[in-house]
Amino acid sequence: RTAQGTASMSVSLNSSVLRREVPTDFLGLSFEMSSIMAANNGGQAWMSGNTTPLSTMLSKVGVHNIRIGGNSSERTPYASTSDANNVEAFANLIGANLIWNVPVKQNYNQSTSVSFVQSMYNNWSAHGYTFPLNIEIGNEPDNDDGTTGSHISYSTWQSRYDGFSSAFRSQIYSGILSTGPSSAGCCSYPNGLENDPTYQGSLKSTIGDVTVHNYPLGSSTSYGTYGAIEIGRAHV
Repeated sequence: RTAQGTASMSVSLNSSVLRREVPTDFLGLSFEMSSIMAANNGGQAWMSGNTTPLSTMLSKVGVHNIRIGGNSSERTPYASTSDANNVEAFANLIGANLIWNVPVKQNYNQSTSVSFVQSMYNNWSAHGYTFPLNIEIGNEPDNDDGTTGSHISYSTWQSRYDGFSSAFRSQIYSGILSTGPSSAGCCSYPNGLENDPTYQGSLKSTIGDVTVHNYPLGSSTSYGTYGAIEIGRAHV
């Protein structure tokens, strides 16, 4: 052991430079759509309104946002309404906001998705849940998943976002929030939504979040082996 000396340190705050406060609901977790499906878990729902070690841990940590989406939300099969009901009960149990993804790429079908969200709202309303219903319009619309229709242009995504946003408010519930574009790259898609004059006026309140995914190491396809990923991580 070596003797430890003393050191002095001072911290000065520049009051002329304002920064946003970290919001109380900053912390959240994202789960693949396929992971919450009972059909993929031996018929059992691992997210529900029942207290479990998982729900207890997330409550203690202070997770205030749960996102259900990922690439699996853009593929079939999609979650069932009972899966969605269980996730809503889970979000209510741990006191988290819920962000639920609907597809906009190869599995895009507005009427089907609106009907699904209608069932979510019916369940939300019947139980008296108070967390906001926040529907994410698509997952990584700018990303090519290697299948036909897995990449759409910003204009196509924006058109589908507009259609969903209008349908949610007019057919289901005016308080449902729409979120997007959850793009894989920065920054044209999120900037396009943020600066769209349509949502700078009376419709601004219909947007829950403007989202983008950040991959500091790039695509996993850039690394041939797990060891290569470790090397890439070491140099971040």
